[in-house]
Amino acid sequence: MKSLLDVGLYESRSWAKWGAVKWVQNHRALAANTYDENVNEGEDYNQHITFADFKKMVRPSIKGDASGADVDAIFKRACFILNTKKFVYYRPSGVNEDKVARRFVEGPDFLTQTGKMLYGKYKDNCKTLPENFEEEVRKEQAWLELVFKQKQEKQDPKYKQNQQLRQLFRGREENKSCLEKMETKVKVKREIEEARADEALKKAKVWSTELKASRTFIVLDDEDNTQADTVD
Repeated sequence: MKSLLDVGLYESRSWAKWGAVKWVQNHRALAANTYDENVNEGEDYNQHITFADFKKMVRPSIKGDASGADVDAIFKRACFILNTKKFVYYRPSGVNEDKVARRFVEGPDFLTQTGKMLYGKYKDNCKTLPENFEEEVRKEQAWLELVFKQKQEKQDPKYKQNQQLRQLFRGREENKSCLEKMETKVKVKREIEEARADEALKKAKVWSTELKASRTFIVLDDEDNTQADTVD
């Protein structure tokens, strides 16, 4: 689990008796149904739980003989989302013992009726993609790009400035290596790409607003205590 969840490595590797497995650098996810139901979750109106209690709840999903250092390494690298019978808990990765946020959602269900229908077909070995699959993927990618950009700008006040400097430096390097005839072409191409990116962000914002208005998702934002119904 430690090697799998270390997404910072260019390639991570785990070993088992049947051989070694490598993963490229990227996002990864693990799923487990095990958690300790005996931990007291407290009153329903509480929006947080102590880290110690949360750690006890998820501990059964980690190998029993894992050392304390191993468990801490997993908490450092992995974001946790835990569904219990009445709550959805979410903890960002990091080295801290901060309280863990949660939302009261009795019997949390992350699939819409349409999603359940499609998932049911998939389980029945029907692998035909929906007609609007490509469009939905583009929406999801645009939305994720917008979310990550907003997070980066929030965490790093100099993010915009650094991006502008990188673009300026990249432009100078291109000018050094390109012929004068190519300069106009590169400039036009860059303007077209920026226009497309701006259009994608605008569509992502519109789609995100429509999604919020439809109340078909759970907002996992600690600063916004509103609650909706389900997640697509």
